[in-house]
Amino acid sequence: MSHAAEATKTGSGDPDLLWKTLARIDGLEQWMPNLVARCSVEGRGAGATRNLTLVDGAELSEAILEIDEAARRFRYAVASHPFPARNIVGLISVDVQESGDVTVTWGAEFEIDEDIVEQVKQMMAGFYSAAIDALFDHCAEAAQ
Repeated sequence: MSHAAEATKTGSGDPDLLWKTLARIDGLEQWMPNLVARCSVEGRGAGATRNLTLVDGAELSEAILEIDEAARRFRYAVASHPFPARNIVGLISVDVQESGDVTVTWGAEFEIDEDIVEQVKQMMAGFYSAAIDALFDHCAEAAQ
């Protein structure tokens, strides 16, 4: 059965800078050093492979599925990982609100055994929330 986890944050920021930071694919260890220790990329754009080592030593490999500049949407599949979920497809978006604030949403759909759904949802949403906070903080510092 398919499930989802998501985190969203709305705040002030430069939507172009937030988007460019996400869309360049690499350098995650630069803007979220509390989560990612190393990041390398093979290829460019959709079809590229991003390899991550998290600060706890976990290793992930992600296939970049889509980078939609006009919609500011980034979609990827987690090809290998140590988590109990299967078929993880992540989606990150940057949207400008009428107020001028920016909303960043980071989430994923995945399959998982029913007995651990809530635990994994909380873990993933917590990771995404921390990543979004790090993104806003990094871009605020870079804009100064």
